[in-house]
Amino acid sequence: MCCGFLGFFYVFKFSQKVFQNSIIALFLGIIPFTSPVIANYTISFLPNLPSMAFVLIAWYFAYEYFINKNKKDLWICAFYFCLAMLLKTTAGISFITLLGIFFVELIFIKNKENRFYYDGYKSLIPFTIALIIVYTWYSYVIKFNLQHGGEYTYTGLWPIWKMTNLEIDKTIDLVKQIWLNEYYYPKLLWITLALWFFNLIHFKKLGIRLWFANLVMMIGGVFYILFWFKLLDGLDYYMIEMMPLFLLTWGLFFYIIQQYKINYPIPTLFILGYIIFVASNHCAIKMHDRYTNWMNEDFKRRYENMVELTPELNSFGIGPEDKIISLPDYTICGSLYLLNRKGYTDYSCDFSKRENILDRIHKGARFLVINDTAIYRTNPAINEFTKKQIGIFKNITMYDLSGY
Repeated sequence: MCCGFLGFFYVFKFSQKVFQNSIIALFLGIIPFTSPVIANYTISFLPNLPSMAFVLIAWYFAYEYFINKNKKDLWICAFYFCLAMLLKTTAGISFITLLGIFFVELIFIKNKENRFYYDGYKSLIPFTIALIIVYTWYSYVIKFNLQHGGEYTYTGLWPIWKMTNLEIDKTIDLVKQIWLNEYYYPKLLWITLALWFFNLIHFKKLGIRLWFANLVMMIGGVFYILFWFKLLDGLDYYMIEMMPLFLLTWGLFFYIIQQYKINYPIPTLFILGYIIFVASNHCAIKMHDRYTNWMNEDFKRRYENMVELTPELNSFGIGPEDKIISLPDYTICGSLYLLNRKGYTDYSCDFSKRENILDRIHKGARFLVINDTAIYRTNPAINEFTKKQIGIFKNITMYDLSGY
């Protein structure tokens, strides 16, 4: 949570220095919180938002380095980009954009004093070290997963070209019907897209570096969507990585407008305030839906009672160190977290096969916890292991797995 707030605080600081306008700076610092996805996951433990926040902080120090020519700022910039990419490789969109500016300057900006990379190839040293660290880390992760036959999280691609036409149509339909409303207020997204094209045609106002950043960030975003298209059918938080592009688009728009010397503070305050009000209202409605409507239905039906059960588990003979099999649960450890117990869920294991259940028992699982009676019908293999019932708590039934 702190990382998210810190990232947007640096957006405010960055904007205040660039525009010398508190209204614009506040708008750019506040508008991310009108995204239901940002509002929902800011308080979660997912790495996407901290990664995005580190990217925003890195851009701030890149600007500081450009203005002050202090090499310390360049190293801090590389450090935050490194942290961001260690959490999510997709943070590399901004990283690649900044590196690409080196070659743009090499070709188009002859005066070294006017370059971001005024120190030539020496300026690339911090970023090279960051790349080596990131490469080493992911090489280790992939090797570790291969050695131990499992993945905590997926480290490959789920590209659109490996999907069937039916899967693609289904994903597009889900985005249109559900997830587009969760990313942002839809009209705000269309306005942002229009602003991107507005920025694109104002080459002279932006200059080669900012025009290049505007173009490459969008291209990077498009490739990101294509490479992980399959995830868009249900993992809305994967769009958090697009926030830097959203903020860049609005920032460049304001940069162009300022060059036209359009300065009407009262209308500007009214228009930007109205945008935040409408988008915030949309966000509030969507957040209410997340906790009271179908998005939370599975939790309320299956898992809510686990919160009450946790203090009582000892009375059923399930100790703090006892491993359990918790079904059905297709998350990595959702029900285990709620029950405060170690063990296994459906994640990366097919419990419709008897041998897989026995494998988990041999690995230390002592109890079976069932939260939905439908599983007895949909997964007959489980019935063999439900002979020793030790307790029932509302919708949750517990079984002893000893003797198998």
